[in-house]
Amino acid sequence: MQATLIRRLSKHIVKDILSHSEDEIILGLVAQLDANEATDLLQLVSRQKQKKNYRKTRRRITRNSRRAIAI
Repeated sequence: MQATLIRRLSKHIVKDILSHSEDEIILGLVAQLDANEATDLLQLVSRQKQKKNYRKTRRRITRNSRRAIAI
């Protein structure tokens, strides 16, 4: 039951962590979870960060290629 609750809340928590990315927030959250839940949450955060970085990179590449075509 607790794992289900974590999954539901984790989307909002992940957005919080991504927007602030402060170690205190992560440590505070992880301290309240058991080991498995903490691992799940941290994996979810890292996947979201990878997606965010990928989107940023794709946007930059697209923007640069448009500039190159325009020139």
